[in-house]
Amino acid sequence: MTMEHQKATSPSTTRIPGFVLLCGFLAFGWYYIWNPSTRGAPRLLSEPTGLYHELTDAFLSGRVSLASGPNKELLLLPDPYDPKANLKWRRNDVSYFDGRYYLYHSPIPVLVLFLPIKIATGRYLAEDLAGEIFGLIGIAAGLGCLLSLRNICFPRTPLGLLLLCGCALGFCGGQFAVLREATINHVAVACASAFLMLAFFAALQFVQSRGHATAWLAAASVCQTLAAFSRPDLLFGSIGLLALLLPPLKSKFGEQVRATYAVSLVVAIVLPMLVIGGIAGIYNFERFGTPFEFGARLMLGGWDQRHMSLFSVRGSTENAWYYFLAPANYHRYFPFVTAPTWRSIGIIPNLPFLIFPFLLLLPSIRKPAGFTLYAATVLVFNTLSLLLLPSGNEAAVVTSANMRYLPDIASVAALLGCIGVMAIWERVGGAPLARRLLIAGIAAVTLWSVLAGISLDFQRFPSSSYRSLAQFLNEPTALWEKASGQRYGPLVVSVRFPSGLTGKTDPLVLTGERGAADLIYVNYLGDSAISFGLASDGIVGPHGDALSLNYKVPHRIEVWMGSLYPPIGHPAFAAFTSDDVTIATRTVRVEIDGQVALNDVALCHSANANEVRLGADSYGLLDTPGDFRGSILGTQRLPLSVADLREVPPLFGQLSLLVRLPKDRVGESEPLVTTGEPAAGDFVFLTYLPGNRIQLGYDHWGHSLIRSEPIPLDFGVPHRISISMGSLNQRGSSKVGLAVTLDDLPVLSSTLNPYASSAYEVAIGRNPIGGSSCGYMFTGQIIAESRGNAR
Repeated sequence: MTMEHQKATSPSTTRIPGFVLLCGFLAFGWYYIWNPSTRGAPRLLSEPTGLYHELTDAFLSGRVSLASGPNKELLLLPDPYDPKANLKWRRNDVSYFDGRYYLYHSPIPVLVLFLPIKIATGRYLAEDLAGEIFGLIGIAAGLGCLLSLRNICFPRTPLGLLLLCGCALGFCGGQFAVLREATINHVAVACASAFLMLAFFAALQFVQSRGHATAWLAAASVCQTLAAFSRPDLLFGSIGLLALLLPPLKSKFGEQVRATYAVSLVVAIVLPMLVIGGIAGIYNFERFGTPFEFGARLMLGGWDQRHMSLFSVRGSTENAWYYFLAPANYHRYFPFVTAPTWRSIGIIPNLPFLIFPFLLLLPSIRKPAGFTLYAATVLVFNTLSLLLLPSGNEAAVVTSANMRYLPDIASVAALLGCIGVMAIWERVGGAPLARRLLIAGIAAVTLWSVLAGISLDFQRFPSSSYRSLAQFLNEPTALWEKASGQRYGPLVVSVRFPSGLTGKTDPLVLTGERGAADLIYVNYLGDSAISFGLASDGIVGPHGDALSLNYKVPHRIEVWMGSLYPPIGHPAFAAFTSDDVTIATRTVRVEIDGQVALNDVALCHSANANEVRLGADSYGLLDTPGDFRGSILGTQRLPLSVADLREVPPLFGQLSLLVRLPKDRVGESEPLVTTGEPAAGDFVFLTYLPGNRIQLGYDHWGHSLIRSEPIPLDFGVPHRISISMGSLNQRGSSKVGLAVTLDDLPVLSSTLNPYASSAYEVAIGRNPIGGSSCGYMFTGQIIAESRGNAR
């Protein structure tokens, strides 16, 4: 029976039109670019904030070097590559050569995206948006491949399975690894992945084409070469293009195909490589005096990389562990799977869909001929490149298995996995029970991979943006908790304190797990005084004032802290407003016998309802770990509520602070005001410099820091700092950007639009959301504060 006859008589082989591709493209487009989770993240910038913006300006000026050259002190060093000597003067992530700074990252993203947008709009494309655009291009190309493969090679694949494979392409291809941060490294990887998927799409058109075959093959070679120029590690996979020649030459050579046709196909592959490779060589020669140096070994960083080998077998075993077997962090709440560090997570336990390419080893799976061999060759060489990639400085970097490199293998494996799934379905669909169980197992593995991929992707978003989705996905967990009697809410503890422990500290309430725990502790200040504080993994938490009390009688202590509440995506929060959730999860409050002993803001770690321990410091958060030495007489949980915590009405507008700066804090950075939430926050902070100087700074999460010039100050007198930025105003206010004045003189400004923030997401003198640009709290004295009335 011919394929045409099958299409006409069997519903299971009906062609699926291209509008499915369009729908998928629009869905992922919304997810990657127009998703409201961006919370006002800037898309086009009026000022450069990243290295690709600087390279864009360099190209527009006819240069290949960056305009910002090295300091004179660096130029005078006997060996400017000595990491100890250049520590004060070097600039990270750039290459130094012959007195100039160059960008060792690929210029391809600038040539195809940043430069055209700068010419067309006069503004700079945000680097996070660039990563999203490249991710979307890669998804579109992958969906195009998937649709073509289904219609031509696997026509019996049902629409439901096709959609599942499409989700696997979108969420298991490693996009989460490059979109989680807006850095130049991630943009280059996303660009390479996009061109690689475009190469696969063009190759598939060549395999299936009856006309313009040579043009499609040339397009595949161009895209493959651009991918390799974006990520040099992908160069070796280019040999797989030769596999595309085997089927047509094998089937027609000596009959219909002349020798000139064979030559034209080889030329279509080789010529683009030679042209693009020649341009790359000229670019390298203009920078480093040789066409074979890309600049990675001339980078200034924590170690001297000039003698670093391109490949090494020493770390291959460790790299293999991280790329294939390393576990992630697993949670009972969505996101169910999260990446613990910058290192890669293993694809076998977390994204098992990517092992389906091994199904291609079955002798019965031989189509589409040529294309699968090309993709498999790319996968093999890309994997070998990652396994043999050296770490550079073994003392500073344990392994080179960085998660941002995962798309090099994940995107290819996801496409091959789709082929494996469709081929298995084509072979065993409608078969007896045992084979249907096999299909069910494949479906379960695919669903788990998609769910894990979605979880890893959503890890980069602020949690408020997916609250509704999380509440839906967490409903089974909530029902199980209710059935097992697990409860959330503030905690009431009845205690009798010990005497004779002046100057000592005891744990009172511990929540969470090792590495993500929070502890309310008590300080004994004498036989009639006490204070409370918060110790937490990752921050130095707040502490309260001293209170007088009688140690000889029992006391009732009420504890509110975010880790005693469920995560914001828990169904228990469904009836709460966003402001109520913010207040509940950020407030750290302790009352003893009705007196407020501690009331501050801190973002505690999420903890399960059964991860609460009384009178224990199981994870050594205190300097002198031990158990509570008094008596715990009883405990109970209060209902979920924030009514008692809503004491201060919301304030809006410009913030004015009268502060007295602390002494002896040279080198430290401390917050003045923080707005927003993790992954979508803004920080205005100050850094203490030698010589009674300070520097004001602005951190817009995910973007480069903006700093003022050093400012000399008299630390013995108060100073007034006024801060105006969009996130301090009511939503809908026309006032955006940032302006900071010190003693009525402008010292810092930015046109970046801060992330949207509610009044309850503003912390003065605190950094409760974990930004790395400054510490937890301002240690000076805030003499007075006031807010404007911007509406």
